[in-house]
Amino acid sequence: MKMKLHWGSGLLVAFALFAAGVLTMVVISMNRDVDLVADDYYQQELKHEQQITSAKRSEALGDSVQCGVTDDAFHLSLPPHFNSDSTTGSLMFYRPADRKRDFIVPLLLTSGNKQSVPVGTLEKGLWRVKVRWSYRHEEYYREEAIIIQ
Repeated sequence: MKMKLHWGSGLLVAFALFAAGVLTMVVISMNRDVDLVADDYYQQELKHEQQITSAKRSEALGDSVQCGVTDDAFHLSLPPHFNSDSTTGSLMFYRPADRKRDFIVPLLLTSGNKQSVPVGTLEKGLWRVKVRWSYRHEEYYREEAIIIQ
């Protein structure tokens, strides 16, 4: 004998499955860490206009500022008119997926206004390198996305 499922029972089963799915998603999302916002978000937001000005200033330099990554290092090259003795700044390696892996390296230009930072030990994936430097009381900013493979 074949048993038929009443339409009301089917509707109840569908609703129960939907409710279980929603409840599962709520539990998963409540237990997930979200590291997309910095601890000092509001202070960073206040400095945003200054950062835009700094970024426009570095964009005006065109291709003379070069950033890139090879298998073993991140390379930065600034234009020759930046005197390495009076240029200060930093390189922030920002990992969007895990802020615990973020780190900052001071800007230490060699002759030729170049700097290399080893990346062989970095976790594979997307990184953003935020380069900030100051020269003759003017601030510059450049951000470069790199992928470590």
